[in-house]
Amino acid sequence: MGFSRHPRMSGTLATLRSEEGHPFGAYVALPATGCGPGLLLCDAAGVDAHVRRLADTYAEEGYVVLVPDLSARLPAVEPGARHSTPASAPPADARFDEFGGMRDLAAAVAALRGQRAFRGKVGIVAFAAAGRLALRAAADRLVDCAVSYDGTGCEDALDALGCGMPTVLHVAGDDPLNTPGSLATIGEALAANRDTELYVYPGARRGFAMPGRETHDAPTRALSHSCAGCSVRTTTSRHCGRRTAAASSFHAMPMRR
Repeated sequence: MGFSRHPRMSGTLATLRSEEGHPFGAYVALPATGCGPGLLLCDAAGVDAHVRRLADTYAEEGYVVLVPDLSARLPAVEPGARHSTPASAPPADARFDEFGGMRDLAAAVAALRGQRAFRGKVGIVAFAAAGRLALRAAADRLVDCAVSYDGTGCEDALDALGCGMPTVLHVAGDDPLNTPGSLATIGEALAANRDTELYVYPGARRGFAMPGRETHDAPTRALSHSCAGCSVRTTTSRHCGRRTAAASSFHAMPMRR
């Protein structure tokens, strides 16, 4: 695993390899304290400036952060395809290579645990198609807790819920990829699951939780971050043996169990 520092970023760039030998990039941000619990930050679209800044923010909160570049697991887009793709075709998120992504995720977790600064446990915060991977990672015990934002196709990963790992799902209320039907399916599956929380934010659009994105909604993001941070902090801390309850100030979820 090689590292290099970019002059415009506070973290470092790394090259990792999955078990199959697939190479992929990663961004690593370390806390000023010198050590801390681990956090995987994943966006299926890749590691752009917005994701790197978010990683740096988590590092400032005391986490050892690793951001794997999962974009190679998305279907390739030919020049002009954006304008010629039939409207009936599934979105790119739905065609994400989940099996390949999981292999990359396993390699990323191993690299994170191998960091000298790593202490405690590992949590994952994931966006879009990577949100489904977060559920799988928790079920496979790759991580100790999982947080998904705008996770695509999570209703198809319900077998991963109920694994005993703390899991939080945050969904924008105005998201064409997460329909009322899919949310109802998830809600029903969570009815008897005390380890998973689902929050829906009416009026928020997909991407509300990623600073710098066009659809970023700062107040809603702050609200969701307080709950996600609670779950990750209490799970990954070396000194916490139990997960605390989610913030009682949350009123975003109309179908809360």
